[in-house]
Amino acid sequence: MGKDFKGPPKYLVGTKGIIQTKIFQEFVLAEFARNKSWAGIENFAKANGVYTADELRRLIKNNSPIKSVGDQNMELARIIYTEKIKANTKSFHSICVENMDQLCVLVGQNPYKVFKGQSWYQLQKKKNKNLKKTDFPKDYVNMIKIFDLRYKRVMDKQKVFLTWYKQNKNNKDFLQFLYKTLKYLKSQNKKLK
Repeated sequence: MGKDFKGPPKYLVGTKGIIQTKIFQEFVLAEFARNKSWAGIENFAKANGVYTADELRRLIKNNSPIKSVGDQNMELARIIYTEKIKANTKSFHSICVENMDQLCVLVGQNPYKVFKGQSWYQLQKKKNKNLKKTDFPKDYVNMIKIFDLRYKRVMDKQKVFLTWYKQNKNNKDFLQFLYKTLKYLKSQNKKLK
């Protein structure tokens, strides 16, 4: 312990004992909080009754400050926001068209079931004569409207998003998951070539 450690505070011993007094619990929390690294989180979690990584993940997810916005919506906003930063002149529409497949997955739609315009359809029809418009129940224009609503929902809490973005802009975990999901969905779709 360091030279400025003064020991536990004076506490009142009640019927519940020292361990259960509020003052002692605050002391324990302060001691764990001194170690501000992620490495100490395991011991802190175990000391507070969270014994597995899954329990800790669930606890974090249930108490997350972005829970009301949704992590998929945050990722959708990150893709759009990053593209806006790269090319300030790009329109929202063009960003969505260029990233359609990723954004569709983030709103729970199979991108290979989205009609992406007449020119696209004619190109696909040349590759597969058995293709029908009914194979694509969703229209890309409606998908862009959904993306816009989700993006605006995130940007209504812009301070929360910008803080989250700063911490996560270089995090590639979710993007890797997204690419694997797209690869799987493409392997399941035999109609598009």
